[in-house]
Amino acid sequence: MANDATDRLRRQRKALREGILACVLILLAWIILLTLVAPRLKGQELALAGNMGVLSPAESLPSIPAPKVAPTPIAIRNPATLGRFWDTPNRASALVMLWLAGADMAQTCRFLSRGRHEDYLTQSCAGNVALTAAFEVGAIAGAWTLHRTGHHKLERVPMVFMATQSARAIAYSHTKGGW
Repeated sequence: MANDATDRLRRQRKALREGILACVLILLAWIILLTLVAPRLKGQELALAGNMGVLSPAESLPSIPAPKVAPTPIAIRNPATLGRFWDTPNRASALVMLWLAGADMAQTCRFLSRGRHEDYLTQSCAGNVALTAAFEVGAIAGAWTLHRTGHHKLERVPMVFMATQSARAIAYSHTKGGW
């Protein structure tokens, strides 16, 4: 009896360590994503034509004589291409996707800490959380890429797909005795 309690405590401590490691990995993935994508979103990289290369925000632009043409107003033909990526529907999609992924990983880590077997992913909580976080970051990156290339009707598909996969996993775990 005491051996069972010791094993259970050992498994719970291991699950806690793996959960902390998973949180650190998720935070690291978000930091990497933000350092790679944020400068492009804010327009801090100015590319110049020719052999001049890329200017940093601190450098000044070379002096080019301005043409003596009066600006004329132009009509915007497709105002949808000017929308922001983090509009209300994309924020809602991302929050639902991340909430469902968190619920799925909480249930998976609970199963693994109780000695149950995970069917599809690795057999550690940290590995499952890191892999799921990579999928979620990939979904957001795919949605951002679709947005940047002008596919605004398709940009919600990656996040909705990952949300449905997490919901499917929660339902599957529920049939196996989950919450």
